Amino acid sequence: MKQLLFLLASISFSVAALAQFAGNVTGSIKDGGNQKIIDATISLIKAADSSLFKTALTDREGNFIFENIPQGNYLVCASSLGLSKACSPTF
Repeated sequence: MKQLLFLLASISFSVAALAQFAGNVTGSIKDGGNQKIIDATISLIKAADSSLFKTALTDREGNFIFENIPQGNYLVCASSLGLSKACSPTF
């Protein structure tokens, strides 16, 4: 079983300010062999109470986006069939 945790360390997150309290969280998921992970479930979790805020699926390029996210502390968790679930550090 491939370790998705290793991949999350290389995910690039960018928070671009759209308004004073909103931004986007984007990233991409690849496996240890640098292969794109398609249709992975991505969860945006509020760090304060570990509650689920939003979910998304990766596209054909392994990319995901969460739009209009209020300012705060979050983490991203990724899961896909045949791969272990993993979460990013808080950002």
